[in-house]
Amino acid sequence: RAALLLSDVCFAAGAAAMAFAQINKNYMFYFGRISVGIALGLGGAASSAYLAEIAPPNMRGRFLLANELFICCGCLAAFIVGYLLGDNRWRLSIGITCLVTVLQFISILFMVESPRWLLTCGSYNKALHASFILNGELGKESVQALVCTIAEDKNGPENNSGRNILPSSNKTSKEQISLMTLKVDSSSCHMYVPRTFNQTCHSLWRARKPLLLAFGIATAHSATAANTVLYYSRDVLQLAGIKKPLLADLAVGCIKFLGVLVALLIADKVGRRRLLLFGTTLMVISLAGLSFGFGELLGSFTSSGPLSLQDNNDGHLIETRLVVISLLCFILGWDLSWAGLMLALISEILPQDVRGTGCGAAYALYWMLSFVTSQFFESSFAAFGIGTTFSMLCALSSCVLLWTWYNIPETANRTLEAITERVMTSSSIGVQTLNDLSVSSDKSSSQTKVQYSQVL
Repeated sequence: RAALLLSDVCFAAGAAAMAFAQINKNYMFYFGRISVGIALGLGGAASSAYLAEIAPPNMRGRFLLANELFICCGCLAAFIVGYLLGDNRWRLSIGITCLVTVLQFISILFMVESPRWLLTCGSYNKALHASFILNGELGKESVQALVCTIAEDKNGPENNSGRNILPSSNKTSKEQISLMTLKVDSSSCHMYVPRTFNQTCHSLWRARKPLLLAFGIATAHSATAANTVLYYSRDVLQLAGIKKPLLADLAVGCIKFLGVLVALLIADKVGRRRLLLFGTTLMVISLAGLSFGFGELLGSFTSSGPLSLQDNNDGHLIETRLVVISLLCFILGWDLSWAGLMLALISEILPQDVRGTGCGAAYALYWMLSFVTSQFFESSFAAFGIGTTFSMLCALSSCVLLWTWYNIPETANRTLEAITERVMTSSSIGVQTLNDLSVSSDKSSSQTKVQYSQVL
């Protein structure tokens, strides 16, 4: 919660700096950009870790993708506001975001911390209170099952045998008595977060396999250059011959919203892996269409500007439509897969004690690589040609598709501890281990049910 609050402060400060920046004080604009960038990275990682920890296994995909869905709503609202106000009133457009940020800051003050995180910090009474707020009458069962599940993690430090997970209290309600009698075996308890630099380094080294996989996911996502293509979508559409790119921006926003909405509805049924494979395949096909379309359009530009969509004198209407459709399909494939599932997968595969740090590091890596990609995107148009640039992106996305096939496991409907244990103990994290992951998850679920029955 503190990370989300800090994110809102950084965003509000950055938006205000950009809105009030003057020509002779352009450093305020750059400060605002940097501050907003820090806010986006911090808020994205923290919100994904929080949602992954509070969501039930069979609904975790919908919880995480709901975050991306609301981001798409914000993007669509920004497109609409930009269209209504126009480019000349951009200061007002940015200023509006300050009001939204203040409302979000106030709402976060009423949030509770994740019960899972509170348990790992030893704040058991607070975890019980937070679970009751989040789950109502099921709060007691949620904490009991959660403690049993965390106790199955074999990778944590040993605690005293027979330690009471929840301390005694003056209030002896039925729920508290049940919780106070819960015992955890000394060889399997893992309920802590590192508090010193050495402990953090040790935890990161112990979790190097899921961390490397998380970095691989971030790198694979950035290799598709989807965020850069979305950022320069207006320029791409103008190069294709669209004279009113603001209307096309609205179409992009609608497609983005539709893609994330569909992913939210089917992520827990179809699974993360299938969505990634399907979405990446659609992105590869769309990039091939963009490459072919711009290859045909390459000689159609004159000094007077790009062709109009309605101007078919040179016979390039089909190619222009191909570019527009391919771009929209690319955005759709991205939002069905990587846009919402990157942080979802990262937050699911990382262990509890490094989830926040790992999500932040992987997200930072993604944005750093996206920044590098954005610096060379339009300059590569002049150096290699538009069609050739999209051909190279198509080749890179094809490599991402193969990497996804061989390295991304299915995480839907598994407990976080079962996913983490399998990733950390397997020598191969690919399609070959999917059956083992399923068996491990079923076994873990059965053990949890047995322990939970004993508690009751």
